[in-house]
Amino acid sequence: MRIGDLSTDDADVRKEMVDLRDHRHFVECGSTNDIAREWIGDAVEPAAEWSVVTADFQTSGRGRRGREWWSQPGDNALMSVVVRPAYSVGDAWKLAFVAALAVSDVVVELGASPALKWPNDILIDGRKVSGILIETVIGMGSDWAAIVGIGVNVNQASFDDEYLYEVRPVSLQMALGRTVDVDVDVVRKLCLEKLIEREGQHRREGFAAIVAAWQERMASGYEIKRGASRGIQSQLLDTGEIEVRLPDGTLARWGTVDA
Repeated sequence: MRIGDLSTDDADVRKEMVDLRDHRHFVECGSTNDIAREWIGDAVEPAAEWSVVTADFQTSGRGRRGREWWSQPGDNALMSVVVRPAYSVGDAWKLAFVAALAVSDVVVELGASPALKWPNDILIDGRKVSGILIETVIGMGSDWAAIVGIGVNVNQASFDDEYLYEVRPVSLQMALGRTVDVDVDVVRKLCLEKLIEREGQHRREGFAAIVAAWQERMASGYEIKRGASRGIQSQLLDTGEIEVRLPDGTLARWGTVDA
């Protein structure tokens, strides 16, 4: 059953389930990731696992490698989720793949067909509908937390042509040809639910299970770049590297730190 087919009662049950978790919402803020970082560092009431910061509008939203994330107020799902894994901070990069897969689950539930671009972009017909940003907070000893920043373009009707994008954006409304018939808040809750589900799978079954599911949704034949180099993404590896086919036909492995 798709979310658009849920009855009011079903939606209320879903809302009650997720609202049990700590949640701070802002009409406007600089960056939900920055607020989540401050919350994690709170000496009195630090953010617990699955605490969520959401906003209708960010004045300083950002993506990977410091790229700006721009959206119109109220049209899109903007959120940051606190995750406190038991595994080493050295494996924090795996959350990028977990989160991208989780958000792609949401896109499927909302009626579109997503494809994954390495390492963590969600595409519809080659255009970017969502992006993920993973940041870490290191505490004392082995204690650490991850911040999973998620942006999903929901009902934005257009994007500024003068804005410089690495991958042209699209919203669910544009892709589906209609206004998404659920509130943006429901999309945020779905993102949290699916992230909890996929990270649970990761912890139970290992990263190989995430790789297998990610591979099934990989944007086949999609060209990606690393610096001046370009290649067609071919296969996600258990190391988080992507196997790419270069213009001369040879295969290469690219690591997440280079993307």
